[in-house]
Amino acid sequence: MMKTEEMEKKFIAAFIRRSRKERLTYELSHPEKRYRGLERFCHTAEELLDPAGIILKGTGFTHMQLFAEFMKEHGKDECLIISPDPLLDQCTASLSECFCRVSMSADASVIIADTFALTTEEAGKHGTMQYLSVL
Repeated sequence: MMKTEEMEKKFIAAFIRRSRKERLTYELSHPEKRYRGLERFCHTAEELLDPAGIILKGTGFTHMQLFAEFMKEHGKDECLIISPDPLLDQCTASLSECFCRVSMSADASVIIADTFALTTEEAGKHGTMQYLSVL
């Protein structure tokens, strides 16, 4: 498994809009700015994510057949969680385990792997927006 910094840089390079890459890289790499950078995913994930990589988005796609097939294929892949929630931030585990941890939190998070990212916005009254991006 790559180091946290390497995984974050790869995530930014692959899945973040060009206009947001530099700022997010700066914020995530500076401890005093990290929380602010992660906090951006709470309500503005769609503004940060490159739409070209998003294959699923919505508040209920985790119950769709396509997502079930994705989890079956990638559930054991080693992943990193980044989140403003200090209990989640920088945890590493399989996708299945990461998804369980993230599902129990109301805060935003991004599960990062080599070929995909699963971004979850902060829980809202109309559901929790999620985005599955792939290379």
